[in-house]
Amino acid sequence: MRQGGTKDGRWKRKSRNALENLKRGEDVSVTLVYLLEEQHTILETFQGDLASVLLGANADGDTATHVALTSIVYHTG
Repeated sequence: MRQGGTKDGRWKRKSRNALENLKRGEDVSVTLVYLLEEQHTILETFQGDLASVLLGANADGDTATHVALTSIVYHTG
C-alpha cells in the first residue's frame, strides 16, 4: 500500500478544476489515456490516504489496513 498523508495545497485554486480544460475530444482522449496508465498509482495513493486517516482517528494498524484494502470506494475504480 502506498504511504498516505499527502497534502494538496492547490485544492482551492481556480485552475484546480481540470475538467474545464477539456475543450476537445482529443483532450478527453489524452486525459483518459493518462488515467488508465496511472490508475493503479492513484488507487494505491487513495488506499494509503484512507489508512492514514483511520490511523489518525486512533484505529489500530490492522483495522486501518483491512478497511483501506476492502473499501467499496477503492473497488469501484
